[in-house]
Amino acid sequence: MSESTTEMVSFGATAAKELPATEDLAWMLANYADSTAVDYDEVMEDHFTIEAVEPGKLHLSALSGDEKIVISVPRNISDACRVGWSISGAVGKTDKGWRILEVWNVYT
Repeated sequence: MSESTTEMVSFGATAAKELPATEDLAWMLANYADSTAVDYDEVMEDHFTIEAVEPGKLHLSALSGDEKIVISVPRNISDACRVGWSISGAVGKTDKGWRILEVWNVYT
């Protein structure tokens, strides 16, 4: 097998594993956002890169700027996240920090 063929096979195997996981995460995040209505002062719609994951916390950076935010989430959601994945959606700034308001998709 050539090097490019090996790379393509590896990419396909990774995609076959990660794409269903990102879809599951998108549903989990959307359901969480829908079930936790919050009052917010500021809204940011963007693509957010997952920079770090802690139990119950996601460290995100916004694609459109230097904004770094931390969002509290249930443990099952943080467990499903991977550093480097991106979340497209909206977050709102509340008196207790940033919260997820909407999720449109999750990308590898």
